[in-house]
Amino acid sequence: MGTVIRALNNIRAGLGLEPMREDPALMASSLEQAWKMARAGNCFHSESPPGCESVAYYPVRFFSAEAVGEGLTYHVSDFRQAEKTRVGVAVVRRDDYLYCVMQGTSG
Repeated sequence: MGTVIRALNNIRAGLGLEPMREDPALMASSLEQAWKMARAGNCFHSESPPGCESVAYYPVRFFSAEAVGEGLTYHVSDFRQAEKTRVGVAVVRRDDYLYCVMQGTSG
């Protein structure tokens, strides 16, 4: 997850924003959602995300961890806002797909 969060924070740095910090509760929540998506074989948002949430699924062979981080960051503009300071990320591989979740909150 380090590479995904580094990609997020590189984008934020380019915008003059402070880096987001990894949050254990958001990491656990993101992992739970990534597994739900992987088991369903589909991509969808949490019913009650703890804050902003970006989800995606990608074919394994086409996406690096850095590309996943960039895609999740650009998909939801909240990750490019100064007030968002905590982040959780999870990527689950099932068959030939990566099921990816990034959640963020202020605080």
